Amino acid sequence: MDDATGKFKTIAKRGVTDSTFVVDSKANALIQTYSYQLISYDSICHDSAISDTHETIHLSCSQSTNAPNIVELSWNTYKGVTPEVYNIYIYNAETVVDIVHLANNGNPFFSYSYNNHQTGYTYRIGFDLKNPVYTGRLKSDSGPFSQSLSNMAESELTDNALVPDNFAVKVYPSPTNSRLSIKSDSEITQVEIYNLLGQVVLKTNKTDTPIDVSGLTVGIYEMVIHSHEQVSKARFVKE
Repeated sequence: MDDATGKFKTIAKRGVTDSTFVVDSKANALIQTYSYQLISYDSICHDSAISDTHETIHLSCSQSTNAPNIVELSWNTYKGVTPEVYNIYIYNAETVVDIVHLANNGNPFFSYSYNNHQTGYTYRIGFDLKNPVYTGRLKSDSGPFSQSLSNMAESELTDNALVPDNFAVKVYPSPTNSRLSIKSDSEITQVEIYNLLGQVVLKTNKTDTPIDVSGLTVGIYEMVIHSHEQVSKARFVKE
C-alpha cells in the first residue's frame, strides 16, 4: 500500500506457469510496515478475487539509559495470519546467539525487555506457521479458481508438482550451524533445500551421512525429501 495515497499499487505480476513468490525490492522493513494483497484474475471469464490484507512487522529497539545490558523491543502484530508464538532472534555478526519465545496474547502491539544485551547485538522478530508454505504452482481443490493455478484458494492448497504420499522423517538438530541429519525408515534418494524465496540452495543425493549446511546463510529453510515414489517435507533453522 502506498502511504501517500492510501491505495494499493502493483509491484509485480505472475502468470500461471511462474513461481508463486514476489520480492518487493523497494520495501525497507527497517523503517516501516507494509501492507499487501494478492489479486487473482481469470483471463477467460474476466473474474477476480482479492486476498485478505497482510501487514508486515516493524520492530523498534531502544537501549535503556540506566542499564546498558537492557534493550526494550516493541513491534506490531502481523496482520493476515495469527501467530501463536513470536520468536525474538538475537544476532551477533549474523549468527544467532539467543532465541526468546513470546506467546501471542492478542494485543495489537507487543513489547519485551531483553536483559542480556551486548555491543553488536541485533534483533529480529519472526514466527512459525502451523503448516509450511512451499512456493511453486499451487492449485485450489475447489471454488471459482479450482481449475486455475494460484496460491490463493478457498480451500486447502496442494502442490501438484509433488507426489502427495508422505513418509515419516526426522530432521535434526534444529537449529544447527553445520551439519544436519535425517532419520527415516524409508530409503532417501534425494534432498532439496529451499530458502524462503522458494529458491533451491542445496540439492544432494548423498543422504547416508549428515548434510553439510555450514555454507548456508542464517535463516529458516524448507526441505523436500524424496524416497522413490514418495515425498516428505521438513523445516530447520540455520544459525
